[in-house]
Amino acid sequence: MIGSSGCSLIVTFYDEPGVVVKAQGENDLARPQKPRISNNRPDMVYLSDESVVLTCQTTDQEYSGDTFRLYNDGYLLNEELSYRNSATFTISNGGVAPRDYYCDYTRKLSGRSISSPESDRIKITVVARPQKPQISSNRADKVYLSDESVVLTCQTTDQEYSSDTFRLYNDGHLVNVELSYQNSATFTITNGGIAPRDYYCDYTRTVSGRSISSLESDRIKITVVARPQKPQISSNRADKVYVSDESVRLTCRKTDQEYYGDTFRLYNNGHLVKEKLSWRNSATFTISNGRVAPWDYYCDCTRTVSSRRISSPESNRIKITVIARPQKPQISGNRPDEVYVSNESVILTCQKTDQEYSGDTFRLYNDGLLVKEKLSQRNSVTFTFTNGGVAPWDYSCDYTRTVSGRTISSPESNRIKITVVDLPRPNISQVPSHVSQGEDVTFNCTSTKSTSVGTFYFYKNGVQLNDTVPQDADAQNKSATFTIQNVDPGNSGNYTCVYQLLEGPRNLMSAPSDAVFLSVHAKSFQPWIPALPVVALVLMFGVLGVYCWKKGKSRGREEFRAVPPPNDSPNSNVNVVYADLKLTPRTKKQKGKKERFETHADDSTIYADIKL
Repeated sequence: MIGSSGCSLIVTFYDEPGVVVKAQGENDLARPQKPRISNNRPDMVYLSDESVVLTCQTTDQEYSGDTFRLYNDGYLLNEELSYRNSATFTISNGGVAPRDYYCDYTRKLSGRSISSPESDRIKITVVARPQKPQISSNRADKVYLSDESVVLTCQTTDQEYSSDTFRLYNDGHLVNVELSYQNSATFTITNGGIAPRDYYCDYTRTVSGRSISSLESDRIKITVVARPQKPQISSNRADKVYVSDESVRLTCRKTDQEYYGDTFRLYNNGHLVKEKLSWRNSATFTISNGRVAPWDYYCDCTRTVSSRRISSPESNRIKITVIARPQKPQISGNRPDEVYVSNESVILTCQKTDQEYSGDTFRLYNDGLLVKEKLSQRNSVTFTFTNGGVAPWDYSCDYTRTVSGRTISSPESNRIKITVVDLPRPNISQVPSHVSQGEDVTFNCTSTKSTSVGTFYFYKNGVQLNDTVPQDADAQNKSATFTIQNVDPGNSGNYTCVYQLLEGPRNLMSAPSDAVFLSVHAKSFQPWIPALPVVALVLMFGVLGVYCWKKGKSRGREEFRAVPPPNDSPNSNVNVVYADLKLTPRTKKQKGKKERFETHADDSTIYADIKL
């Protein structure tokens, strides 16, 4: 530059930096060297809320109080006096502009301010800090079973999807990393790999080589519980067969030992039937009043953890069979009055009213004790007792039906009281044992029965005597007396007796007694025959005539003969004398006389059988 200034001429030569500049009339001065600008981040990438520290530094050693100046795209931003070879500029609170920055410095020599060349330019990149992400799980309650997969999502709300890297942490430990070109990333933890601790996430974004991390997300606590084990269901009957009016008790039992208030649920063919809270490892459900359904039953149990209701697997299934209870049968005997003699057959019939003839077993009881049982394919069965085998007590019956292994009994029938009467044959005796015509004979009929009897009847040769009035039995001796007065030979025969008693509505008659034979002897002097059978027939006839005259009993001429009558074969070992006797009616005078009998010594008496 050439200029005039009064009387002197000053010529200044500008040369390359560092070259001595000479001016006429002045000392030689060194030009300030080109400074260097640097920042506190090599990548020169800053978050909008970060402070930027820029340093302007010169390499010369003349620290004469240089003034360093910072420019941004040609605009002076700041200047700073420094007595060192550098100056530091700090731009904070988001005051940094994302443009080129450079600096220079000035030095004053002899009143002159000499500027250094500009430094190189550095480009400062300013980015917004990544927003705080949100972490969430696929379950709002954040409760997981140990065998479930956990899905955690880390999501940011900003719209810069510049391939951010999302990171998942568990209690400060990095769990997983995932690159995403979206505003979120999903992390899946399977096979029970989830840890029951706090989870959080962040994400990083790389700008001009700088990896910028977001703030940490909020923390979520993941709760991991073991899945409830599969329970077992059982019924109070091993055969699982129930009568329609029976109560069914079903027990749902779990095998784990965590008894903290599980809810047990009972299902029938997929429909919830009942549920019950239990502080033990089981719960029992009672279904009464015939409300049980004949289908499959199963159960499960639920556990509530942090508001999540966790269900166990379904239990095994059991099939409940429900059948109608067999109806009450009826018992009857072959006699409406139900009174039997001990030697009679008793026939008892047990009959049911339903029509299911599936081979039921009928059972007969006597005073509650089982007497007989019989299988029948019909709706009734008959029990027969013979030879006095029936016991005189209450009889009842029921029947059983076997369904799926269970034997089901009907209700007990009505009871019938069987009365069994023992009717021993009476004993008959005759007094006197030898009876003559015109005498009285008495028959005594006695019962050996332990209880009282009713009326005795008298029979001759099996025919009831019409002229004999039935005799009431003596209450103490259980006997009765029958007397026939003034017997005659027509009264001879076999005499028996029976007795009759009333047992309930039935009139019973005993068997006849053994027969006693009544032989009526004619009222005449029995001819005594001389001791010697060889006595002449005339002498014997005369002796008999004298004997009859003495006794006054003669009724006519007696004729004796030694010739046997027809059809009579005498025993060859016995001497027999035959006599024909003719009987004539007694006169009125004779009837009025008192008869007198004489007893002879046995050695002088001859007895004879007289056939009339």
